[in-house]
Amino acid sequence: MCEKYYTLSMLWWGDHLFYDAFTDTLVFPLKDEHQINMSYIDPMTLWDQMWRLRQMTTAREINEIWRMHIFDDVTGKWDRHARDEEHWAVGFTLSGASFIRAFSFMHDKTGDAVWKSRAELLRDHVWSHRNTTTNIIPDVANTCYERGEDYYLRLYTYCSTPGTWVPMLVYCYKTFDDTEWLDQAEAISQGWLTYAYDPAAEAFYKFIRIDGVYAPDYPDVESDYSSFWRDKSNFRNSSSIGLGLLDAYEISRKSFLLDGAKLIGDKLLTSEPRSDSSSGGYHGSYGEYYAAAINIMMRLHRITNDQRYLDRAIFMANHAIAWLWNDTTKIFRGHYYHGYEIGDGTDKLCEVLVDLDSYIERNLIIECNDDFREDSLLIGKWKEQYDERTSCWIDTLSSGKLVIRDENAGGKMSIRRSFPKAASDQYLRIQFSLNATRMSDEPIVIEINDDSGINALKISAGLVDGNYQWIMNNGQINPTGQQCVTGQAYTFELAIRGQKANIEINGQSVLDQLSINNNLLSHNLSEIKLQTGITSTANIEFDWIKVDYSAEAPNADAKMLWKLAKDWLVKCGNVNPQMPQLSPQIWYKFDETSGLTAVDTQEFANGTLYNFPLDNIQWIDGQYAGALSFDGINDWVDIADIAMSDFHNKTICMWIKADSVPTTGFILGTRTNYRIYIHINPNMTLDAQLTNMPIFGTAGITAGEWTHIALVLKDTVDGFEAAEFYVNGELKGSASGFARHSGSLIGANLGSYGGGLNSFAQVVIDDFRIYNAPLSEANIVWLASSPADLNKSGNVNMIDLAILGQNWAGDI
Repeated sequence: MCEKYYTLSMLWWGDHLFYDAFTDTLVFPLKDEHQINMSYIDPMTLWDQMWRLRQMTTAREINEIWRMHIFDDVTGKWDRHARDEEHWAVGFTLSGASFIRAFSFMHDKTGDAVWKSRAELLRDHVWSHRNTTTNIIPDVANTCYERGEDYYLRLYTYCSTPGTWVPMLVYCYKTFDDTEWLDQAEAISQGWLTYAYDPAAEAFYKFIRIDGVYAPDYPDVESDYSSFWRDKSNFRNSSSIGLGLLDAYEISRKSFLLDGAKLIGDKLLTSEPRSDSSSGGYHGSYGEYYAAAINIMMRLHRITNDQRYLDRAIFMANHAIAWLWNDTTKIFRGHYYHGYEIGDGTDKLCEVLVDLDSYIERNLIIECNDDFREDSLLIGKWKEQYDERTSCWIDTLSSGKLVIRDENAGGKMSIRRSFPKAASDQYLRIQFSLNATRMSDEPIVIEINDDSGINALKISAGLVDGNYQWIMNNGQINPTGQQCVTGQAYTFELAIRGQKANIEINGQSVLDQLSINNNLLSHNLSEIKLQTGITSTANIEFDWIKVDYSAEAPNADAKMLWKLAKDWLVKCGNVNPQMPQLSPQIWYKFDETSGLTAVDTQEFANGTLYNFPLDNIQWIDGQYAGALSFDGINDWVDIADIAMSDFHNKTICMWIKADSVPTTGFILGTRTNYRIYIHINPNMTLDAQLTNMPIFGTAGITAGEWTHIALVLKDTVDGFEAAEFYVNGELKGSASGFARHSGSLIGANLGSYGGGLNSFAQVVIDDFRIYNAPLSEANIVWLASSPADLNKSGNVNMIDLAILGQNWAGDI
């Protein structure tokens, strides 16, 4: 803490009074004041880190800034030095920007409106001292006690002044949702671009008078034009202006802001960073200014797609590494000449190098599990489409969030993310959490699009009878009447199979088997688009978004995928595997993680678990997502009798796995004269049996590996029934000449004989289905080999083998 009696409760920092970590002392204690200039670092990140460590200390520090630096709580005058009396020196605008950011941080953390009022007081104090013709703000807005009303800093401005003030205004617009902050940011930027740029020199003046006139008599200057590189002990450079213009443009979308940023970017295309000189002195660029220049060029490339900007960003990164990285110590220096006692900007340099690396590799990033704690917008994972006064940004502080804001009732803001890899052939899960803090008309639209150019699924919030409700595809209103309430968080989970989607909101199922506009089994997931309505204004915050398109097939390791593809391309070379065109009548996915119900996703007949443990250890990982483990002692699953009436012309299929089989068990069993049995035997074989027919279809399996089995019942022209038993897509045996079933099939169950009487199976079962038709051999082969249908064509062929060879050959 500070040693001065009147600032004992404040931290040491500032240009004239700061803490030296090397000596653990107060350095340059020649001044009797406390100074804070947090604009040199990322103040919001620092405040957030401090808050997480010591909330009371951080709150006290910001309260002391108000008490010790703001000496007039009516006009908003401040001093960059903390004083015990009103002998103020200079109230630099850049210091005021630091104070306002601190106050906005406190407002964000506490919700106390007094902090917003204090921030507005300081903002308006500077605004009131601008030149009303040019909108240029002074370097110092205060009357200077020691130097009088005509102190030159009140009549001039450095380029660093708007470069610090504009980003602060943009940040506070995001925080307070008040357009006055954005209005001032635009006006100040416009003034600087109009009066401070010299087209003949293609450069910005380092300083001008606030009436817009360049005056070379400025007493504190060594050159006419601002540099991009801080190669002298002077922070007046154009980098801060470039960052400010881009900050404002990414929110406002006004073209003049981008044009101004491009003036700086184009100059950076030829401006060389300073290297070391044997003459000593301050030669060599600081790390933080490398970081600023790389940041500008990377953002300009993201906005304009001009390859020159990206190439230059890479050049600058390599230059910084060449001059500031010490390969022996593995440490970055802040400046080549000064050595390690100068750490200026090494954190920023490291951060932008990581961002640049991610940005270069952005097209290879295919996963989506974004909690917005990193700026995935900056590095190109998400793309924007926008109109004026529409914007989006990622707030990485605290828990992180993606913010979409639309101030333009005639425009819209959209942000999208592409997915170059196909969705799972069986199961695509999309989850996200959002909060709409302001809405009008149809404020929120979420689109799931495929690579055929068709919008497969659309979710929006719209007015229905005066209330906002969630509306699904084709205007279908959520049947539960689930409302969308301003300020309330909503978590969505979309489970998509084929042309059907199941939708949950906040854990409650609201739509099952909703028809979507295209088949995502046949078409790859292309993009997710988040946007506002064309006639709406809205504020939307997304806390996280997760897309799991590998819940099934890509969960298998490379060797399993290779084996599946190889087996079915060789063994079933004469069969063209084809996806069944009808949906199952019953489908137990066993994706539950608790409870004693096997949910039928077709909503026909749920299964009931008996004698399973209450600690839910039976719910384990499966071939696809979850599975159910049977202990072989006494647990079983009852299938409702209604599901098994008149049981002929059907198909039963599932995936099973067994590590060992102590005794013969019934994977499937009934308790009537019409027997349907599938056995697993101690010698690791499977077989089937129907009515009074002999056992047929015996086939061996491998312990610990997933095996697909299917029993197909077919009506024959003689009025009887025939059966076929498939293991891993291969026909293992058949039977015929037995009577068709009619009436109820009593005691049908999984895991035992006759509804839990005996012969319990020690086995794991996943993806149990009953189809209300006899599937073809091609259908059975597809069900058994669908993880190998890597291009989601509905067929397994040499194309899938080629994909495996391309993507996983190195893993085999």
